Amino acid sequence: CNLESSEERISLKEKLNKTKDFPNILINNAAIDFVPTSESISDGFDLNNFDQIFKVNLLAPIDLSHWMCEEWIKRKICGKIINISSIYSVVSPDNNIYKDGFRKNVLYGSSKAALNNITKQLSSIYAKDGIQINTLVLGGIKHDSQDNNFQKNYSKKVPIGRLMNTEEIIPAFD
Repeated sequence: CNLESSEERISLKEKLNKTKDFPNILINNAAIDFVPTSESISDGFDLNNFDQIFKVNLLAPIDLSHWMCEEWIKRKICGKIINISSIYSVVSPDNNIYKDGFRKNVLYGSSKAALNNITKQLSSIYAKDGIQINTLVLGGIKHDSQDNNFQKNYSKKVPIGRLMNTEEIIPAFD
């Protein structure tokens, strides 16, 4: 569903309510971020996408998490929520690793830092109900849209000397 849309989130909730086996896990992994390209050089302060970024990266996880927790309590389910965050929620991006003066938008890290805080608050609220809520803070993940220079420079900052591969994320949920 389009997480920006409250109507689509409502529709998703209605569909989930009709399922025979109500889910006992929610993984909030959607996010909006900007990858540098020659057309998208940014000073890091483009606020035009504020609403879109915060609706997807923060409002939707809050809305869905709260709703799921309340449903789990009604259904006597000890559910689990995993919020996917970013290393940029706890440390600032190193602008030297990006090309052509690109700076990571301040809204991405800000939204992920807020998600970390929401996780703490929700954990405190719902722990008594047997609901576990955690954040997985991921470092750099290798993607085809990254140029070789970025991958090389980012990898120098990582103890294992490379970016994470997407298939390495799933075992963290086992």
